[in-house]
Amino acid sequence: MNLIAQLLGYLMRFVYDLVSKIGEEPENFSFLAITIIITTIIIKLMVLPLQLRSSKQMKKTQELQPQAQEIQIKFKHDPQTANIKIQQLYRENGASLTGGCLPLLIQFPVILAFIRVMSDLGVYVFHEAGMYEGMLKSFLWIKDLTLPDPYWFGLPLINGVTTYLQTLTTPKVGTAEQQAQAQQMQMMNILMPIMIFWFSRKYAGGFALYWTTSTLFTVIQSLITNWDLLFKKKEK
Repeated sequence: MNLIAQLLGYLMRFVYDLVSKIGEEPENFSFLAITIIITTIIIKLMVLPLQLRSSKQMKKTQELQPQAQEIQIKFKHDPQTANIKIQQLYRENGASLTGGCLPLLIQFPVILAFIRVMSDLGVYVFHEAGMYEGMLKSFLWIKDLTLPDPYWFGLPLINGVTTYLQTLTTPKVGTAEQQAQAQQMQMMNILMPIMIFWFSRKYAGGFALYWTTSTLFTVIQSLITNWDLLFKKKEK
């Protein structure tokens, strides 16, 4: 985790050095805030190929649903064999119900590393004596991004809402039985926004800004790449 935090710190410093050359620093929108936003977008772009691959697999999975349902009917008295046949069908056609897990697994250590970096910018990003202490750290109503957002209705609430929107823009694919099992996870769709709201209240405002940018990127990307999966039935 420390290695990932160091790499993240190098990336943030590189971006900060570029951003600081654009001109005069806005008082309420510091170069640090701009750096966090740009760094987050760079990280999301690095993971984007995996997310696009996941979207492609989900679309393929949906296309195979008629065949999967036929297998379920044929082996309705042998659910174990039905599941094996369905998994084989998915595997042979490049589909997957778990393809979306890899991007999440990759981003999880980045989240932890970002919390660590924001808790000690002077160690991971700004090493020069006096530079970190004298720099602006503001973002609109947040005067210091190394401290938590002072308002619960600021970034914490925004993060809770956008995290819930992210769950809504995640397509639900699979057989009827698999979707019924997935509905049991609906509680997580409620608990996750609450948890992120709490994290955004507890940890540095810079982390909250990172999560806002990351989640909005994911929501927009999901709407673009999964539009037909999300709204195809509604259009019918």
